[in-house]
Amino acid sequence: LAAFYVLNGAISIKSAHLAALTLSVGQGAAFLPDTDLQETNTGSAQASYLEFIVTPVGQRFEVPLQQPPAG
Repeated sequence: LAAFYVLNGAISIKSAHLAALTLSVGQGAAFLPDTDLQETNTGSAQASYLEFIVTPVGQRFEVPLQQPPAG
C-alpha cells in the first residue's frame, strides 16, 4: 500500500495501470500493493508531500524500474 498527502505545491503520480494523477495542497491518494509508481513535481515551486508505505514482511521496500510507468 502507498498513500500520499500533499503539504505544499503539486505533484503528479504516474502508474502503469492508471492515468497520471495530479495532486495539490490538501489532496491525497492511495494505491494498492505492487503498483509501479513515479512521483514528479508538477509546479514551479518546491513540492512537499507525505508518503506512507506498507510493505509485507519479507518483500522489498522499493524496486528500481527499468523504465517509468506508462501512465
